Parts: sequence; structure tokens; C-alpha cells
Amino acid sequence: MSRIIETKDYGKVEIRNAMFDIDGTTLEEGVEIKGDEIGLIELYEWIDIDELSSDKINKLIKQNI
Repeated sequence: MSRIIETKDYGKVEIRNAMFDIDGTTLEEGVEIKGDEIGLIELYEWIDIDELSSDKINKLIKQNI
């Protein structure tokens, strides 16, 4: 599942749930945030993307750039 959200500072970004292969044998649940101005951000934590507002996504991006 993915959502496209317009953020104040970074324009349109896509956020989606993802599974990451950490070391070839370990999978970690998380989210990917992609946008033209930010590239790709991978967060290795479960976040309910349906609950995220534009402001919360903006804060997540600022914390992880």
C-alpha cells in the first residue's frame, strides 16, 4: 500500500510500507519515503501510513535527511 502526500517543505512524496533485507537473512518491516527533492529514505520501523498527516511526514523527512 502506498500514499502520495503533498508536504509543506518537500512537495509531493510517496510513502509506502516495505520489507528490508538487512543482512541477507534478516527481514525488517518499515517504510520508504520517496520524492524528487529528497530521493529515497528508508525507515526501519513500523509506521501506520494511514495515520500520517502531511506535517508528520514533513517531520519524519527532516529527522532522516
